[in-house]
Amino acid sequence: MSDAATKILSEFIDHCNYINAISDLIFYCYTGSIYEKPREILRIVEKDLSYFNKIKRLNIGSKNKAITNLRNAWYHELAFLEPIGDERENRINRMKFAPWKIIQFYYSIYSGISAMTRCINNQEKIGHKKMINIFTHNLLTRKELSKKFFVSPFCFVLNRKRVLSPAPSDVIKWSYGITDKCPILENCLLKILKKGKVSIFHYFWELRNWVNYQDSYIFRRLYGKSLKWNLDHDMHVILNTFLTLTELYMIMVFGYDKIKEDKDIFVNDFNKYFESNIENDQRLTSYINKRFEIHEDFL
Repeated sequence: MSDAATKILSEFIDHCNYINAISDLIFYCYTGSIYEKPREILRIVEKDLSYFNKIKRLNIGSKNKAITNLRNAWYHELAFLEPIGDERENRINRMKFAPWKIIQFYYSIYSGISAMTRCINNQEKIGHKKMINIFTHNLLTRKELSKKFFVSPFCFVLNRKRVLSPAPSDVIKWSYGITDKCPILENCLLKILKKGKVSIFHYFWELRNWVNYQDSYIFRRLYGKSLKWNLDHDMHVILNTFLTLTELYMIMVFGYDKIKEDKDIFVNDFNKYFESNIENDQRLTSYINKRFEIHEDFL
């Protein structure tokens, strides 16, 4: 194995460990399958009505930009999920082009961040780093949202004093997660901390940048099926639960009927042009539909 390949392998394993720590904090802290994790998330989320009423009253965002980014989050999610299914072989097929799947994962997360940020910010153009900074400082760490709306592990931010906030013991009941998984997450954020605050969303951006500047072909030759299969599973867990919070935020701002209407239009168009001959429960959009069934249960 060449020195370049060895270096990529070492760095890739580090990234797999970071993603796995984030995923495990979801998988073992909330009950149910990947399909059912959103139900547990929505059960514990606290929705500060005064915060969302203020956003609606001030009307300083852009509804069109917010909705467009939400549709983009769904679209990139479906690209990540192709081919659909939890079966081991489908996951292996998805990860034949592992770098591209990581990028699709990132863009779905980033579009979700952008959708929420556009509810309070109407600037014409915002780059990736600035968008994540605005999201972290103006949404993620707001007292009405931090650890109440953005539940663990999405709530974690490494502050200027190099301390993970909120304290893991304040938001996690899983003892192994506190003692083993949170230190891995903290170490991940320490590696990317330069100044100010960093969140796991800054890490996802750094992960995308790392993938972009590697020799992607090496990924095809280096990694076995098991490592790719686990990475696919972990990213799927993170993505499905984070988009649950994204959709809920949008519902709180624009109303369930409006967001569901946009979801139905998106799903119907996608199924018509991409999956016209596939059964409903085998379609890529089944995960989106399932989340909205759960959203409706909690209204």
